[in-house]
Amino acid sequence: MSLRLGNPHLKMGKNYAFTCDYTLQDIIRLHFQYKFVTNPILFSRRYFSTNTTLSEFGGYEALAGAVLTTPINAKSYDNISLSVTGATKRGAILAKGSLNYTFENPETDLLGNIFRSYAHRLNADLALFSNFSQTFRLDVTNRISYNYVKINAEELQKNSWIRNNLMAKASLNLFYRMMINANYMYNYNYNS
Repeated sequence: MSLRLGNPHLKMGKNYAFTCDYTLQDIIRLHFQYKFVTNPILFSRRYFSTNTTLSEFGGYEALAGAVLTTPINAKSYDNISLSVTGATKRGAILAKGSLNYTFENPETDLLGNIFRSYAHRLNADLALFSNFSQTFRLDVTNRISYNYVKINAEELQKNSWIRNNLMAKASLNLFYRMMINANYMYNYNYNS
């Protein structure tokens, strides 16, 4: 261990990914991936409330209030992702949508201690593009995200949040020389 060099005893991290894709008539696409991560690098932080002599760093003295960050190998973890995307067109309206889910359970540093965490992430997108004529166009997109994170510490910690983003854009082309654009955006955030 060296304050200047970091941790020379780190093991080599490796990722093993297995992917499966399936397309149905160019309308719906399914994507599945399983990833196994070995020896991931985690930057561990130690906090010192009093002056502390660190024998592993040749007697270096960490002053009160100091923070020592060192790279270490965490335990292996899984990463699973699944996504579904699709598109369809009816007349002047083109609709595109996607649904994505991700799960992973890496270790995390919490106030100098290492704990296993579990994260679920869900994202959904819907977009409508419409060319009603050469002079008028309307685009509407909406994206919603849900995240849930749990840390198995002495006191169980859970965090979840929802974010929604809605945007509408209208374009009007008058006399091929004047373009009028109107945009509307709505953001919603909920945290617990």
